[in-house]
Amino acid sequence: MVVARDLTYQDFDMLLERADQDAYRVRVVNAPAGPAPSVTFTVPFSQLELENFVLKIGRPRRVVRRVDAPETAAIKSFGGQLYRALFHDELELNLLRSQAQAAANGRGLRLRLRLSDTPELAELPWEFLYDRTRNLFLALSHRTPLVRFLEVPDPPRPLLVSPPLRVLVMIASPSDYPQLDVEQEWTKLCDALRPLEQAGHVQLERLEAATLAALRQRLRRDEWHVFHFIGHGGFDQDTQDGVLLLEDQTGRGLRVSGQDLGVLLNDHDPLRLVVFNACEGARADPSDPFAGTAQSLLQRGVPAVVAMQFEITDPAAIKFAQELYAAVADGYPLDAALTEARKAIWADGNQVEWATPVLYLCAPDGRIFNVIPDEKEAAERRAREQAEKEAAEQWAREQTEKRATRVRVVGDRVDRAEALLRRREYVQALSVCAEILQGFGNSADPALLAYMQRARELSQQAKKQLSRRRWRRWSFLAIAPAVAIGIFLGWRLDDTGTWEKSVEIPGTQAWTSTSVDCKAGDVLEIAATGSIAHKPGGDLFGPDGDPDPKIRATHPKAPMPNVNHAALIGSIDGQPPYFPVGKEKTYICDAVGRLFLGINDEGVDNNSGRFSATIKRRS
Repeated sequence: MVVARDLTYQDFDMLLERADQDAYRVRVVNAPAGPAPSVTFTVPFSQLELENFVLKIGRPRRVVRRVDAPETAAIKSFGGQLYRALFHDELELNLLRSQAQAAANGRGLRLRLRLSDTPELAELPWEFLYDRTRNLFLALSHRTPLVRFLEVPDPPRPLLVSPPLRVLVMIASPSDYPQLDVEQEWTKLCDALRPLEQAGHVQLERLEAATLAALRQRLRRDEWHVFHFIGHGGFDQDTQDGVLLLEDQTGRGLRVSGQDLGVLLNDHDPLRLVVFNACEGARADPSDPFAGTAQSLLQRGVPAVVAMQFEITDPAAIKFAQELYAAVADGYPLDAALTEARKAIWADGNQVEWATPVLYLCAPDGRIFNVIPDEKEAAERRAREQAEKEAAEQWAREQTEKRATRVRVVGDRVDRAEALLRRREYVQALSVCAEILQGFGNSADPALLAYMQRARELSQQAKKQLSRRRWRRWSFLAIAPAVAIGIFLGWRLDDTGTWEKSVEIPGTQAWTSTSVDCKAGDVLEIAATGSIAHKPGGDLFGPDGDPDPKIRATHPKAPMPNVNHAALIGSIDGQPPYFPVGKEKTYICDAVGRLFLGINDEGVDNNSGRFSATIKRRS
């Protein structure tokens, strides 16, 4: 598997040109599958429909967590219509072939929109492109990042950077405009990036004054890799340029155009990225592709700009900053890093605002930095990846062994049913077959399918023989109760039957004895409820545990490091091999011992809560 950090890309370049007043031509000028004939593109929305859509999702008032929420349905509908209008006929075929070729080469496919000839199309939120067939937003996959690509005469080259990544922050709140809580904005950004600062990946500094003079002086004195602006932005209809609202010497608003800002930033060679957290920082003028703030900076030589096309809420902005800078510091290409930030916003329960950031890029391969990793950190990462690989291999071996045990147990039971039929013990044979089908009848394991079919055949034979015996030897009243009891209660002459037991599993106790003893071949059906928190004041999670892979990665010494952290797990006598339980589990004992249930956490002292489990044993 290729890690996104190491993923390289092939380009899928789409040039959009004006065909007539209402239609456009889309031409693939570069793609793994080769150029394609142009196809017609017509915007599938009226101006009113587009404005209504932007109003509906562009000013979020709440976090959208339900997949069937109106906002989620709206963006899927919008993105699906936009996808079908763009990718059809030869263009769609070329896209699918290019994705397949790129995947075969172990590479991703970077979708580059060239809108220089059609700047009016820049106002479309292309980031919502949605493939209904695959139920996939293209921009939410690091294999298909979406960028708005502007070709410049002298493309920038990646800058060799030794950590930390130096970020210069300007927070502007002019006194004659709606006020921002400047200190709160700075505190939120610092809190978001503190883990990266403590790890030596990022260095964050703030301009004391949000003025052009202060910016110019700081650029002259130090090297900066990123300029991060928080404040108000807009579009000046008179000058036909994007503007940012900075402050003059008196603290009042100063409208600074993208071209003016570009004059200051252009000569600062180490600068590779500008981030605008401004509500209209990505807006473009319909007649000039470089009129918007972001486009103007690219024209002035800034390799990449990330700007917000809608207003963004504080939680989404914080999550975005955390993940974007972390991925860039890890050496991700910028488009892949932005995709990681989008997915983080989505995974945080926000299924709308992940599309708010827009990436403008003129770096050909998306790499604006070549980060030189710290040797100690690189060694630790290699060791961690090796440990994860070995743990995954161990888990795979355990699963293979358990599968082999399960197949062997089922095979033995089928053999037993056949032996009972030969001895004409039809009630017992029917009971064994019912037990097999109840425990494993829904299994998709190919190795068990033949046994399931054989068990069904034996069951039918047992029923048929019982029917014949009923008429030949006994009366109906004598045989019917025996058959019913044998079928529904699962009698076996040499067995102890089926029973269940309930047990409480405290979150603060690594392993809890269930007092349930089993022998090889016993089937234990475990169902669990309840919740625990794996840190003080933390969220509560059910028996399936915390699904966050980052939490799992930070606990490599947990009993099962590849299973969700704090999930309910099981063991015989509290010793390896362990097995995941979660909300429900059917476990076939492969040894003699006592069942223990525990928490998948190497340190349980800070946990709180408990799980409740019901255990049914079928010997």
